[in-house]
Amino acid sequence: MKKNVFWLVIVLVGMSAQLVQAAKLETFNSAASAAANGWTAVGNGVDGQAAGWIGTNSAGGAAGEAQFDVLRGGLVSYADSNLGLTVNGSGGFSMSGKLNLVGLVNTPDLGNPPVLGFFSSTTQFLGITFRGDFDDLGSDLAWGLRFSTTGDGIRINAGGDASRKIAVGVPRTFSLNYDPTVGAFGTITAEISGAGAPITHALSEGNRDLLNGVSFNMAGLIKSATGANANGVNLRLDDLEYTGVATIPEPMSVTLALLLVGTMGALRQRNS
Repeated sequence: MKKNVFWLVIVLVGMSAQLVQAAKLETFNSAASAAANGWTAVGNGVDGQAAGWIGTNSAGGAAGEAQFDVLRGGLVSYADSNLGLTVNGSGGFSMSGKLNLVGLVNTPDLGNPPVLGFFSSTTQFLGITFRGDFDDLGSDLAWGLRFSTTGDGIRINAGGDASRKIAVGVPRTFSLNYDPTVGAFGTITAEISGAGAPITHALSEGNRDLLNGVSFNMAGLIKSATGANANGVNLRLDDLEYTGVATIPEPMSVTLALLLVGTMGALRQRNS
């Protein structure tokens, strides 16, 4: 009887779960609070790069923000690695916040551009990119939108052109949004204030299938490893809000589960 009731509780809760949009907010009040919220840095200090919490307010929020000073060199990331959200094509997700490009070092061509958004690796991500290329951008940096999967490579690569250059030292806002209900197969939009027109990209059926099949488990900034040199990009972020899908049990299923557990306890006492 005990075993049967136990499995019945699990089945009832599992069958009655709701999928809801949920949001997380990171204000980077302190290094300790950001770490407690799941934010971890990888590669900080490698090849002269710096990633993590810093006590400045360059992005326009209160003191305390994310630092991402990266060069050509080893892999670096600073991200929430404890999302607790499902982020893929099956449900909507978004990210927004404050941003400032506080500096550039030489020509900011890092080989593979830094990504701000959702990812599970340097080859599987969806986010805003920060591209440098002397041939068409000179010594400037431009933003774009990119979706890549490990098995299929870059599937979306929009923007990153001279019409979306980002001037240094200007606090801005940014947004990244995926809505599965807009268009035939969902639509991604991205914007950085004061840096050119927003990007709107309607997914193809193939790209929607690929987005359905991924599971991004981190939110934040990442830059892949490239041959080291002194080209660099220095970013600050603050007041990030990011959303995804969370699973919660229906109230009725919880009530039923508690009643069954109580019944199980009563039966055990009677049979003891």
